[in-house]
Amino acid sequence: MSRFDSENRGAHGTAAGTGTEGVGRFVDQNALPLKVAAFYAVVLAGGVLARRVASGPNVEILLSIAIWFTIIFAACSALLGGVIRLFGAIQQRRYDYE
Repeated sequence: MSRFDSENRGAHGTAAGTGTEGVGRFVDQNALPLKVAAFYAVVLAGGVLARRVASGPNVEILLSIAIWFTIIFAACSALLGGVIRLFGAIQQRRYDYE
């Protein structure tokens, strides 16, 4: 009997099916951080592209500052998200022991 007949749903139970289930679970658990990372990636790419197209030195300087602020805000967002997850894990552990 084939693993891909009409009674089974795709590759469920195979290595490929397990991999896609893992990716889906990862995306579900990390939806907000992935959206924030995508936002910063788009803003950073737009800033770098705009800097390449910019004609005046003043515009280049302002766009360079904007790019650095984007990098700094992305790093601070990542650190803050890590701290929040850490405190959430600590609280979960405390309630599990009670």
